[in-house]
Amino acid sequence: MSAASWDAEHDGGAPGTEGPRRRWVRRVSAMWPTAIVGAVLWVLLWGDLSWANVLAGLVLGALVALALPLPPVATGTVVRPGPLLRLVGRFFADLTLASFQVAWRAVVPGPTPEGGLVTVPLRTRSDLFIATTAGLSSMVPGTMVVDLDRKQGTLRLHVLDLEQSGGAVEVRRATQELEERVLLAFAPDDELGRVARRPAPRADDDPDDRPHAGPDAGPDAGPDTGPDTGPDTGPDTGPDARPAGREARR
Repeated sequence: MSAASWDAEHDGGAPGTEGPRRRWVRRVSAMWPTAIVGAVLWVLLWGDLSWANVLAGLVLGALVALALPLPPVATGTVVRPGPLLRLVGRFFADLTLASFQVAWRAVVPGPTPEGGLVTVPLRTRSDLFIATTAGLSSMVPGTMVVDLDRKQGTLRLHVLDLEQSGGAVEVRRATQELEERVLLAFAPDDELGRVARRPAPRADDDPDDRPHAGPDAGPDAGPDTGPDTGPDTGPDTGPDARPAGREARR
């Protein structure tokens, strides 16, 4: 008997499956981070570091983790030190520059900044890397993600000052470069291969400007350029109407 069959038999499951006992052990093991966070929040809430508060927070956190378990997240990531350093360094540089720009805009009198919404097409379709790109974009002052389309792989950003940011094209270019740095730092090789096979979106390509076929865009949606073959039931208001009337009175 193999080890997997023995474990499955003693766990109450079929060979190659995870038995209820093992699932319970894994669930209890995964609840400790939530229990520790619950203990910290409970102590901060009461403002008193005591054994009673710590134990109460651990118990409450464990109960929350057991009653409301989160689904496991398949990360499938790798960490590349060089690209990670470039990602962190560029992020803090952008964060510092944007902080000074927003602070200067707040304290120095001037015209009201013209904000706007910019839709940015991305190359990845991974929920993890789209969310990472969106989170890093929102952490930079003056930019906020207001919508995310998983299927189309697009982010919709609200920019505080479009002119200061270089316009919509520059915002798209900067966000797409951020996505590239995230992928190079964390994406596995198979995800990088899938991204490389997709055509790279252009920064000057606005998804909002693409034509959308409406529900009534059928063959009769165009202008009516054919001859008028219906009966003429209206009054004759042309230039020959008045002379014809005078000839009739004569």
